[in-house]
Amino acid sequence: MLLKNYTGELYFISNQDLDGHILLPRVPDNFLTKNGYEDSETPRICFCEDVGLCLTALSANIKGKKFMVYTPDDIAKYRVYKPSIDAVPDSKITGELWITQPVKLKCVGIVLVLGDDGKPGKKYRYGNHIAELYGWRYKWLQRYQTIAEESIETKPIETLIGAQTPKELYDYMRRNIKYSQYSKLKSPDEVIKTKSGSCHDQVVLELYELRKMGLHPKAAYLQEYNPKNSQVGETHSFVYYSQGKTAYWFENAWSGQQGIHEYRDLESLFDDVFERFRKRSRLPNVIMTALGSHKPGEDLQKFVDIATDCRTIRES
Repeated sequence: MLLKNYTGELYFISNQDLDGHILLPRVPDNFLTKNGYEDSETPRICFCEDVGLCLTALSANIKGKKFMVYTPDDIAKYRVYKPSIDAVPDSKITGELWITQPVKLKCVGIVLVLGDDGKPGKKYRYGNHIAELYGWRYKWLQRYQTIAEESIETKPIETLIGAQTPKELYDYMRRNIKYSQYSKLKSPDEVIKTKSGSCHDQVVLELYELRKMGLHPKAAYLQEYNPKNSQVGETHSFVYYSQGKTAYWFENAWSGQQGIHEYRDLESLFDDVFERFRKRSRLPNVIMTALGSHKPGEDLQKFVDIATDCRTIRES
């Protein structure tokens, strides 16, 4: 399935120096393609939206190994596809995405795999067989600017509000930033100047400030909808991040849910936020996706189109 207007993050990992190289699509040479369990006809370059998922997708013991991390040089130049489970059986776990044209790679850093994440493997089915994939802990040895960071177009200010910790940022936003209806997506400095923003606007500021603290926050998108008549109801975006094994949901815009909520892991975080949103939903279905890259000035329809084309995290 073609993901229209895709502008999310895409990562490719390798132990080779491929910076500036043009990668040509090919059919993967592995057990699944050789034995008819995975698409063996479509030449492609396989990406994931998260470095950890790239490591999981290797399906090998990679403890202690180093990998160079790459992204496409300009995601807007490429058509991104989401394969079906029939085409790639483990894509339900890895969120694998394809580009079927030559891709010029840009190195964004180097990671070292520290060891497995200590969690049970995630099972998937291929044919009549069942296999497992495992998660890995890793750290960045070097990290350069990522696509998502480039997409937040702001003035080159070292900090907008001077917060040194997530708690300081949260306290500042509770005192100064009020919720307002979405019109056009605001930049971080516009949220500060107007002292207001929708949940989507506030997420842009939160990502900007948390990154300045050396954290690696991400954002997710929630939407209620009715598949029978394509009706879309309420939407919400939120920021989350991890410190060690602990995950945190940072929330200022959602009335009654404000705070920095702590969880034992990301899966628990996603389950809880999804369930809270589902309980307040007036429409029969809810979807949570990984929030893609956005630029200030987007209208709501473009924001929603990009968000719903990204990797699904939860759905009911």
